[in-house]
Amino acid sequence: FATDHPWHKNDKLKKNHENIPLWIILWLRNKFLKKKHEVRNVNFYIDRSDSTSNVKSFRVIKNEKKIKIFLKEKGFKIIKLAELKFTDQVKLFRNAKVIVANHGAGLSNIVFCNKKTKIIEFRTPRTFKTFENLGKKIRLDYSSIICNPIDSPLDNQFGVIKVPIRKLEALLS
Repeated sequence: FATDHPWHKNDKLKKNHENIPLWIILWLRNKFLKKKHEVRNVNFYIDRSDSTSNVKSFRVIKNEKKIKIFLKEKGFKIIKLAELKFTDQVKLFRNAKVIVANHGAGLSNIVFCNKKTKIIEFRTPRTFKTFENLGKKIRLDYSSIICNPIDSPLDNQFGVIKVPIRKLEALLS
């Protein structure tokens, strides 16, 4: 069984997408967080390089290699969610202390985080605030680094971005 966000219920796509109903959040947490998970305070970066999404090439971090090196030096693990079973993803997010990621579906798993887990999302100014609003509803420590697209033929949430490492470092301090 699975639940899906009913965001096509009317013509207000952005509003519906950004406001996931609380009942969905509570249902997911109740369904998949039944077991007590030992909190291990894991810090990780979501690597989307293995994404099979049809929009993968429209959401790229130009300096991702440098971001990964910086985060590894800070003790972060680099995680490819597609390599994990769903139950392992639930455990990973439940054990997270800090999560850094580019905007994408993998961040939906923040629904399983403990309160005050630090989330740092890279996004463009036009990216929906889906994960920011989800984070507020479950009291996460959400921050974003908003990056203007360097090269994007589309006037939407996509584009090649360059993440300022100093801003990331400041948020991690």
